[in-house]
Amino acid sequence: MVTTAAAASLAVLVGMSISASVAAAVHLNSRSPSPQAHSVYISLVSTALGTALLIVASLLVVRVPLVRPRRWWTLCGGVCVLPSFATVAASGTVGVQASMVALLVGQLGTALAIDTCIKRSTRVTAWTLVGLGLVYGGVGVNAFAASSSAGAPRFTAASALFLLLCALAGAGYALLALCVAELGKDIGSPLRATCLSGVVLILALLPLAAGTWLCGRLPPTLRPATDWPLWLFVGAQYGAYILAMALLPRVLSYTPLLISSLIGQLVCSTVVDATNLAGAVHVPLTWSRGVALALICCGYAVYQLAAAHSRVLPPAKDDDGAEVEEGGPVKAGVRN
Repeated sequence: MVTTAAAASLAVLVGMSISASVAAAVHLNSRSPSPQAHSVYISLVSTALGTALLIVASLLVVRVPLVRPRRWWTLCGGVCVLPSFATVAASGTVGVQASMVALLVGQLGTALAIDTCIKRSTRVTAWTLVGLGLVYGGVGVNAFAASSSAGAPRFTAASALFLLLCALAGAGYALLALCVAELGKDIGSPLRATCLSGVVLILALLPLAAGTWLCGRLPPTLRPATDWPLWLFVGAQYGAYILAMALLPRVLSYTPLLISSLIGQLVCSTVVDATNLAGAVHVPLTWSRGVALALICCGYAVYQLAAAHSRVLPPAKDDDGAEVEEGGPVKAGVRN
């Protein structure tokens, strides 16, 4: 049985893989004379590769019969992350960490809404807000330190637009995790649910790619013969990330899961920007960025302690699946 600590550690590693994958995608995207528009192709190809790998895995592993989902909205997870192509475009202009910060701001707010309003697994307490406040404060200090350091890239209107799309994509990733988890329950296989969400995202990206090619007159610039290791990495990372975000909520609530992922993303993106591993933008590491990471880690610890004391037990249900009010009659065999 996977413990909470092990699940949180795995979520940190998943977060680190996101920053590493974005860095690889930025490098692949640099082949084009217009990398901002070309990022749609990078997102499409990486999603297609990741989904293809997952489909092969599902054919080899999944033995349950294919059934129709009971809830149509569970198929919409792929559409929710349609703006995710902006992470590649933003990372190539303002750095990987800036796009990760925007992504995570959208993730955290949506994840808290899922935990409190949809899953109803967490109550919002004063310490919950303190923990999240420290996390957001650390994110803000980190963004300010990165933008004010010597040699940091300057923000433009295009950069602001891409960062806004990154925030929307972050909210979409939190919704995607919910949709994939619920779709997995409907069809009896989280792996197959991940495949279906990937197919939906591919179908949503195809019109954007076609418009970029036909209207923007920008054909894709790909070099699979020499870049295949990077393509394999970004494709495999996409599939592994979506699958992990569907399975880990069985152990962790959505907000601590995404905060763990946040820590991994920020640590890895700090290294990527400081060493210019993506080959696009160099953002030096300063003491203020270290303080920001410390604030985020402290906020995560405070939130975890608050969540441990504010978990909401699922309501008791009768034999027909209806909720039983506290103090009300309970049928035999059902615990109150």
